[in-house]
Amino acid sequence: MIEMAVFMSRNKLKGANLFLSDEKLQLITGQIFVGQGVLVAYELGLFKLISKTPSSIQEIAKKLDLGERAAQAIIACAGALGFVEHRKGLYLLSKLGKTYLDEKKPGSYGKVLDLLIKQNQIMNYESVKKAILLEHALINKGKGLFKSSKDLGTSKDFIDSLHYKAFKPAFFWPKLVDLKENEKFVDIGGGSGIHTIAACLHWSKLAGIVCDRPSVISFTKEYVKNFGLKNRIRLVGLDMWKDPFPKGDVYFFGDVFHDWSKEKCSFLARKSFQSLPENGKIILHEMLFNKKKTGPFLTAAYNLKMMIWTEGQQFSRSEILDLLQKVGFKKIEIKKSLGNWSLVVGTK
Repeated sequence: MIEMAVFMSRNKLKGANLFLSDEKLQLITGQIFVGQGVLVAYELGLFKLISKTPSSIQEIAKKLDLGERAAQAIIACAGALGFVEHRKGLYLLSKLGKTYLDEKKPGSYGKVLDLLIKQNQIMNYESVKKAILLEHALINKGKGLFKSSKDLGTSKDFIDSLHYKAFKPAFFWPKLVDLKENEKFVDIGGGSGIHTIAACLHWSKLAGIVCDRPSVISFTKEYVKNFGLKNRIRLVGLDMWKDPFPKGDVYFFGDVFHDWSKEKCSFLARKSFQSLPENGKIILHEMLFNKKKTGPFLTAAYNLKMMIWTEGQQFSRSEILDLLQKVGFKKIEIKKSLGNWSLVVGTK
């Protein structure tokens, strides 16, 4: 008590700050533990269980072969992020949980979480520190995601995870840009083709071309077939750095620019500009920093992940504007898309 009185008297002029919450500091470790708790909950089958049958804590503990304290710990993590809710003594998936964690729903995040669990050994303090000090990717033993056709970046697991991570945003953004006068949508580094699929379903006169490395395109075929679009979407295996882009009046890059250095992104933007006809469009789908690059939170997190996984980074709105303007694009618009995503549209 004496120590507190002395402290208060010495700091009375700063009293307004004495009771400023330390919640943000607690989040430093709190976010890590809650995130890992959700991954454990997923792997143990919590979400699969309660998506079928709302259950009590005792039933969950028994079916997952856990003690009640352990079961409550993972439920609390899932509940804290809004995936699980409690009604009349039973736990069940919330609306958000049903959307992303019910494996029967389109766009389920299961494949994304599977990849995060498999790669979890590099998602830690030591990896972040090493990536920052060395400033190069740590994935694939330091080679990065896209070094060869046999690495993680060309694996079915990786393409699956990107497909389901992009599923909801892909079906959201096409309503934000007018493509009714466009004919050929060329998706560079398109992976599963989910953005092309969504654009073609929304704009009925649009035809698509999905371009990626030949080893990736072999997976794309099945996704396009599943949506009944094999007659409207053509698949092209290419090296985007060396091969000419197929002719089109829209070039789309979904989560591509953040994988590469600013110089390489300028190269892709310039190549797109040179390949487009007059009034053709470039469209980027990315998470963007604010003007001062101090947030938002999810963009900062994604940016740090790129330090570990790629040679790239997230851009600010002004950086993207400057990059596209310098290669010749005009009428550049940046539109808020689903969640933390942004859509950047430039015209030749």
